[in-house]
Amino acid sequence: MTNRRAFLRRATYAGAGMALAHSGAGRAQAALSGQWGVQLYTLRSVLPSKPFETLKAVAAIGYEEVEIPRAGLNALAPIASEVGLAVTGVHLEAPVVTGDWTAWKAMPGASSFLPPESYGIDAAIADAKTHGVRFLSLAYLMPQERSSLDSFRRFVDSMNRAGEKCKAAGLELCHHNHAFEFQPVEGKVPMDLLVAGFDPKLVSFEIDVFWVSMAGRDPVATIRQLGSRVRLLHLKDRAKDAPAEFQEQNVKPSAFVEVGSGVVDFPGVLAAGRSAGVAHAFVEQDQTAGDPLDSLKKSYAYLAGLKS
Repeated sequence: MTNRRAFLRRATYAGAGMALAHSGAGRAQAALSGQWGVQLYTLRSVLPSKPFETLKAVAAIGYEEVEIPRAGLNALAPIASEVGLAVTGVHLEAPVVTGDWTAWKAMPGASSFLPPESYGIDAAIADAKTHGVRFLSLAYLMPQERSSLDSFRRFVDSMNRAGEKCKAAGLELCHHNHAFEFQPVEGKVPMDLLVAGFDPKLVSFEIDVFWVSMAGRDPVATIRQLGSRVRLLHLKDRAKDAPAEFQEQNVKPSAFVEVGSGVVDFPGVLAAGRSAGVAHAFVEQDQTAGDPLDSLKKSYAYLAGLKS
């Protein structure tokens, strides 16, 4: 996840110089029938130097919402609002929930983009409420944070405690998956442990359909199985010739393609999402062959052309 870490670092500087009710089926229909969002990680190569111009271009494509990494929230949320983009989600580093920053502090330049170690879920909730953000998602677990079943069990406990605080504040906490949750650890699948361990009243899921597919699973079936526990979706496609892979660092850039260009069944994904009552769907492409804005245009054109 080197590129994602670098984006968190740069997003901290992107702004230099410059409470909604629980979503129901009607809102889900809007979210999955034209009201699309963008996860700003897609734009990490251009956003730091041109935040206003980039977010304005996102709105011009037709997107209406954005999801922002925590490190860039305070800088980018006001700009997003200025150009007409609703900030509906924020991605959190795992230590905001667990309190253990050991693995994250070891990253090069960590002090330039990580918050103080005292920054926890209470601070994240306060920041989210300041900018009208309803959904907080745990973005990623470092390899050191997921090395055993016990580490996943501790994570589940931390998420439930954080979810209780989020619920009390009128917010929702989600876990964003990669493929590693589906790789057996000590003979068991961690995703099964998360599904069984998360309190459904406190912690939901942000299902990334690319990573589910990369793990060799069916995204449509996964969404159907989780049902109303899926509150958010990440929409990205997997290239037809991309082999299954659990560890994200081994996935080639060419595996990531625009929505509708690969093997993921997006009509099925969106139908399952509507049935589940998904609140928001964000287009994300971790790697793009050219201009990321052009990539977002292609994905939007595909989604706009689908019949609801």
